[in-house]
Amino acid sequence: MPFRVLVVDDEPNLARSLAELLRDEGYEVQQAEDGAAALDRLCASPVDVIVSDVMMPKVDGYTLVETIRARGDPTPVILMSASGRPRTDALNVWTVAKPFDIERVLGLVEKIIETHPASPGDIASPIPFPSDPSPAF
Repeated sequence: MPFRVLVVDDEPNLARSLAELLRDEGYEVQQAEDGAAALDRLCASPVDVIVSDVMMPKVDGYTLVETIRARGDPTPVILMSASGRPRTDALNVWTVAKPFDIERVLGLVEKIIETHPASPGDIASPIPFPSDPSPAF
């Protein structure tokens, strides 16, 4: 069973391109156009990693992470931001500045998947977060 990634971004071309690249790497990919749609998708089908933009209409990336954490969902999250380093205090997320190097994003997804102690789709066991949740590659 392939690992599942949810790409959340209100820029359709970016979301589509990132989703295609992740599919090419062998991941099962779902897409959502904002945090509200992502929350709906997560209720219907859990994923192994979330790659989300920060600035989006309706529900932004911060609120998305805060909401899933409040639900007890430890799914690893990579936040992407065009406005510098995102505010991530106490969210246990990785961050990537936009425009981003696609290899960095793919490397982060791969690193998260490799360090995940559970089988694909099992979100009951959180991955161990590094002391610096934004490792440099």
